[in-house]
Amino acid sequence: MYVSSRALEKENARNIELMWLTSGLKPTYKTISDFRKNNPKALKQVFKDFVLILKGLALIGDTLIALDGAFLRANASKNTLIMKKTTQRDLKEVDSNIDEYLSALKYSDEETHTTKLAKQLPRNLEILLKKTSSTSVSATNLLNKFV
Repeated sequence: MYVSSRALEKENARNIELMWLTSGLKPTYKTISDFRKNNPKALKQVFKDFVLILKGLALIGDTLIALDGAFLRANASKNTLIMKKTTQRDLKEVDSNIDEYLSALKYSDEETHTTKLAKQLPRNLEILLKKTSSTSVSATNLLNKFV
């Protein structure tokens, strides 16, 4: 799930746990977006450490999971050895997933901004039409002249 900076700003005003995590601070969407943009390496390390902590506490594990017929790699047996190469490959996969997540967050922030501009478009068009209608001939009048 990707959450835009604007949605995080709103959630910080609503969610008590998030208020506690931010020590009562109320960052704006711009501050959140700038933080994400300016600290990608630190965020990536935090995400990686968080996954490793969850695995260490056995809150997440290596079990076989199938979603819509897609089988994900899992530790199928207690006798399976985890090699250094496998661990390094898994860490690279986690890194790529984090990169993908961060780019999705960036896209989400940009998309939210574009959507806000698009919502203003009809109002801006109405203002423009009012200004031009007093100084020019309407399109329907021109069309009736030629038909």
